[in-house]
Amino acid sequence: MKLFERIQSQNEELNRIQQNVAKSVDPIAKLRLLDGTLVHNLVLAGGGASTDVEHLLGRPSVGWVLTRKRATADIWDDTDTLSDALARLFIRLRASTTVVVDLWVF
Repeated sequence: MKLFERIQSQNEELNRIQQNVAKSVDPIAKLRLLDGTLVHNLVLAGGGASTDVEHLLGRPSVGWVLTRKRATADIWDDTDTLSDALARLFIRLRASTTVVVDLWVF
């Protein structure tokens, strides 16, 4: 998300309004949780097998949130086993049983 962009004005009242808007909006825009991507219909192999998921963030992910799970399964993150170069491209997940999920990766 982009930070609030102020416009130059000779009107002091408008400048104060912009300053207040920026104080309210900019902290929200800086939240890493909002800077993410949704991965739909991801099939995770069962038995603890690893699945590398391309996240398209262009940077290492901060985390992920499970938004939909279509079966009972434990899912865990194994991204720390990836090299720094691969972590810029993928997260690595494991599941106790084969399951289809949707994830928000941020």
